[in-house]
Amino acid sequence: MVKLISITKANDIGTSIITLATPSDYHVFRLLDFISLRTLTPNSTFRAIDQAGGLHRYYNEKRPIILSLIIPDDTNEKLLPYDYAYFIKHLKPDYCTTPDCQTYDKEEFFSSEEIKRSIKATRLLMDLCKEVTFIGHVKGNSEIQVTTHAMVLSLLG
Repeated sequence: MVKLISITKANDIGTSIITLATPSDYHVFRLLDFISLRTLTPNSTFRAIDQAGGLHRYYNEKRPIILSLIIPDDTNEKLLPYDYAYFIKHLKPDYCTTPDCQTYDKEEFFSSEEIKRSIKATRLLMDLCKEVTFIGHVKGNSEIQVTTHAMVLSLLG
């Protein structure tokens, strides 16, 4: 069975209200709502959440919080595991998706290298952020890449 989870756009109060009213076991936030995509640095929303003591306190949220690390393709290589760790440690989610990567049809080698980069980043990030449980974000441009990526992520724990 597939369970749908709504995602909150942190800078959109109307969306937050609608999402909070939607029954769900989790509350999902997007990292990209807390950073400047131009500079990849914390934005004012991030700073306010950090000052409040994390996402739970800022939003008065009792449910477990998932931080989605899915970001635009042109920023994947620019954010390093240490950058992700900084954001995670200050936002204090309960769960995070594993780092995103680019995969495209008909670009098997490129996609394979991106998946390897993502797995390497995931390993380091899991060491840096032991207080968070990671949820595998599986990618690939073929069935074998998707299957292999899923298998490697499951072996990581």
